[in-house]
Amino acid sequence: MSPTRHDLTIETGPLLDTWVYEPLPERRVLVLTYGCFVEALGRMAYSVEHKALGSFGVDAPGGIERPAGYARVVLAWAAVSRTDRPEF
Repeated sequence: MSPTRHDLTIETGPLLDTWVYEPLPERRVLVLTYGCFVEALGRMAYSVEHKALGSFGVDAPGGIERPAGYARVVLAWAAVSRTDRPEF
């Protein structure tokens, strides 16, 4: 499957967390994570720098290994009340 581009309605939410990630020795990346609100998850697509796209529940990361910072931010974003999310 080749990546495609679709127009999505996405609204940026609050800054949730920041941390420094070291994917390779002596290669550091500053990660800033924001919540976001997406109108239609079914229209999401991945870019050429990725192999796949998935949607997972908070407790089901799909067997994906990820840095602790990502797991922490998923739980923080899941704690946001649905009433705080905008209507599309």
